[in-house]
Amino acid sequence: MDNQKEYNVYIDESGDEGINKGSKYFILTAIIVEKEKDLEISKFVDKIKESLEMNIKTQPHWKPNERKKLL
Repeated sequence: MDNQKEYNVYIDESGDEGINKGSKYFILTAIIVEKEKDLEISKFVDKIKESLEMNIKTQPHWKPNERKKLL
């Protein structure tokens, strides 16, 4: 029996790398999650969205100078 853990990887980018008109910064982020903890983390993200009065189905997008209290 194989005892290796399985993982999910989530990748997201921010910015625009467009030619000549791209944004000043381009950021690429990844998070690695143990597959068995994926649902737990997903529920925690939903709690954060609720505390920010966001629809659970929408993706959070932060704007410059926008501050909100988390949990």
